[in-house]
Amino acid sequence: QIREYFFDALVKSATNYLNTFDSKSGRFLENGGWAVTLQDAVLAYAYLYTTEKEGNPFYKDEKIFNIILKGVQALRDFQYPDGQFEFIKTDGSKWGPIYMPWTFYHWLETYEIMKNYLPDNVRGDWETGLMPAFISFSQRDNNYLHNIPLWNSMSLHRAGIIFNNDNWKKHADVLFQKAVEEQHPDGYWEEHGGPTVTYNYVYIHAMGLYRFHGGSIDVTEALRKSAMFHQAFTYPDGSTVETIDGRVKYRKVEKRYSTTGLTGLLATSAGISYIYSLLNLFSKDRISLPHTTSLLIMLDNILDNSNVDFIDNFAGYANFTNESLELIHGKGSIIRKANRQVVLSSYTVPLCDSRWALDRQSFISIWDKNSGLILGSGNSKYQPGHSSFVICGKDGNVISYTPLSARHLSLGEVELLYYGARCTIKARIDDSGAILITYGAQKAEDFLSWYINIPLKPQFNNSVAEIKEYKQDDKNVVEFSGIYLSFQEDYKITAPSFPFNPYAKDGSSSIEEAAAVLTIYPKKDSISIKIV
Repeated sequence: QIREYFFDALVKSATNYLNTFDSKSGRFLENGGWAVTLQDAVLAYAYLYTTEKEGNPFYKDEKIFNIILKGVQALRDFQYPDGQFEFIKTDGSKWGPIYMPWTFYHWLETYEIMKNYLPDNVRGDWETGLMPAFISFSQRDNNYLHNIPLWNSMSLHRAGIIFNNDNWKKHADVLFQKAVEEQHPDGYWEEHGGPTVTYNYVYIHAMGLYRFHGGSIDVTEALRKSAMFHQAFTYPDGSTVETIDGRVKYRKVEKRYSTTGLTGLLATSAGISYIYSLLNLFSKDRISLPHTTSLLIMLDNILDNSNVDFIDNFAGYANFTNESLELIHGKGSIIRKANRQVVLSSYTVPLCDSRWALDRQSFISIWDKNSGLILGSGNSKYQPGHSSFVICGKDGNVISYTPLSARHLSLGEVELLYYGARCTIKARIDDSGAILITYGAQKAEDFLSWYINIPLKPQFNNSVAEIKEYKQDDKNVVEFSGIYLSFQEDYKITAPSFPFNPYAKDGSSSIEEAAAVLTIYPKKDSISIKIV
């Protein structure tokens, strides 16, 4: 069922993606812009060109063969003399030369599939273009663990198989051993001191491919822990929980298109359960072409070759789409009930100057089956106005907006220790689906004050938040998307409020990432908010 679903999705998505192909340049374009990674789609066309299967119109299609040749030639035309590419984004911004990790791997696999179909001069030219990257990977110190170096090590290991270089494989093994040893017990690899849920998929994708290609380091237990981590931190609609993420914001997905990580999830029954839970949440017409192709290559070999001992009996959590769930996993907790979900985080990290390390400042999110994320959206950088708590001194000057440490007191309550205050967030869902959140603070000194920020996710129409504000039964009511928040204290709403976006050179974010920040000014040590 998994294989049939993704093969059908790949064919439909590859058909649609052809509309982006520019025959003159050989480039696949996105809204008129180009990035090197858009060429990674050639792997999908190579796979479909060589796979005889009912429902595959691309098999031995000469037009597709020529698109593959032109698509790779576009890469060759863009390479610097040392084989690197300029890291260019579709907005035209340039980020410097790089051996683009995703592109070199997908190009390598395209070469492996197509090498016996290529004219000798084309095959030799592809090898000339590929080799500098793998020579470079083989010469790097393999002691720095991060998602890109691990991916490059996986690629190097695969290149060692394809080009019969055992030294490349041994070099790659070093970092995979380190990755097994340094995986956090919660099932993720730390980046800037904490989890990044989205990029954790890159680690497990690389591990899954490394394992499939016969890597000598046993990564299965690490993949089991990762499967449990992602089962815990995925909303029931398939979107990724941003609350514990130190780099990526929440984005609502009508349908998932990225299949990054599924190669690693395929290794355990916990991961397979996760994939089945996601299956009908994936797009059928714009799914990620190269990563889905990698998944299908694995499935073809696993299901067609009974000698492949690949799927292990490692159990994980229950189906993440279950209607009710109460779970603490690591320093995050999940309460799901009555078509709603609350996530609390107690992950804290010291402030870091790197643009890729967001401040750990927002510690609660709420998801609703009908409206998606209604409260939360992720962290920002150097913006106290996006912090769950802000501790101030005289004249309102900010003293602290990120906690020094935190812990779960119970399933639905976290304690956050700031400079100058001990703060708590407590949340519960009753049988009707109503949510009660209590924010509390015990200040160390009388001159200190505090306030809270709650990022709300209403609809925006031409950057205007569709929010209603009124009084009812002596309480303030904020209404949006069929959601009602009520509380008594003074407040203001800042909408839209744009968080810092590390992926834009100027840090600007889109309206999709914006929030309507509800700031509440307490007059006592605790306040309560009811959400219905």
